[in-house]
Amino acid sequence: MKIVISLGGSLVYKDGIDLKYLRRFDDFVSKIKHPVAVSVGGGKIAREYVEKGRALGANNFELDEISIQLVKANSRLVSSALKKSLFFEDFDEAKNHFIAKKSLIVLGMGTPGQTSDSTSALFAEEVEADRWVNLSNVDAIYDRNPSERGAKKFKTMTHAELVAFADKHDSRRPRENFIIDSLAAKILARSNIEAHFVNGEKLSDAMKAVRGERHGGTVVRG
Repeated sequence: MKIVISLGGSLVYKDGIDLKYLRRFDDFVSKIKHPVAVSVGGGKIAREYVEKGRALGANNFELDEISIQLVKANSRLVSSALKKSLFFEDFDEAKNHFIAKKSLIVLGMGTPGQTSDSTSALFAEEVEADRWVNLSNVDAIYDRNPSERGAKKFKTMTHAELVAFADKHDSRRPRENFIIDSLAAKILARSNIEAHFVNGEKLSDAMKAVRGERHGGTVVRG
């Protein structure tokens, strides 16, 4: 059993770096009895840098490069919090180590035009992960912004439904906020990787997702 976790940057950096959450996350990961790879998003701080870069005239490629540097910083921080983890900036080195050693690793890498979800989905495909778990500050996938009245939560989705949903909402603009980008959804679909979307603040739900049990978020299968 191999698990890949895509950890939203919004959980790492709120109004500042959330040390309490990072310690909770370390305790959570230490209880997982399988090899785990963690990918970390840029979150609020990356969005702020991108907004300022855009105001200064940076193009989308440059904004992606700025965002990747913040992803790497967040990933380094998470790796420091996860006491038994190793940090990798090279995809192939991370893959080879994970397959050979079956240990806890943190991915600190990115590609312009892609999100950390895409990176983690590609990694899950490469290592033939059994489960991909998305932890964010949202409870599940909703048909619209969950703060809007009448927003409907999806308890389950097929991969085809997730791809259609992602295609509809992925604008491809640097640091736009959406639940999953279309590339990540298509990678998960083509390799039929079971995906779970849960609120990362609710680590009891997150553990259920890791184990493939019922939880309060969204499960994508088939």
